[in-house]
Amino acid sequence: MKRINKILNNIITGGVSGSYESEELRKTIIINLFSIIGIIFMIYYGIKTFFYFNVLYGLIIFAFAALICFTFLYLRITGKFKHAGYSLVIMFAIFLHYLLINGGQENTAYLWYYLFPVISLFILGLRRGIFFIVILFTITTVLLFTEPDFMVDYNNI
Repeated sequence: MKRINKILNNIITGGVSGSYESEELRKTIIINLFSIIGIIFMIYYGIKTFFYFNVLYGLIIFAFAALICFTFLYLRITGKFKHAGYSLVIMFAIFLHYLLINGGQENTAYLWYYLFPVISLFILGLRRGIFFIVILFTITTVLLFTEPDFMVDYNNI
């Protein structure tokens, strides 16, 4: 049991040692936990979309899961938690915009937007997190009000 606990602790902390009061260790833990949870759920939803015969959507979900894996490994190898944090938040914002344009599973894409402020604020901090939240919601507002031809129609929900 101690060995499993040690392995899990090493995975979650990314090999970073020190006090839990250290910003580097706290951010690394948060980034790793969000990455692991994101990978698990994206693989689950990717497989689920294949059962609905939505192959392109499933492949895109798997591609984003792979990008999150690369970010996880990048953090593990380099220890640059700021770069990994920014890339994770930016990838999630891009994924949310893809979902908004595509509609997601049964036009429920907008529900995933509730996660972005939490992830952004925890990973980037208050100032940078709010900055990315404002950018995301500004672009989303423009997309929803202009209703471009390539976007799913949300008026019939």
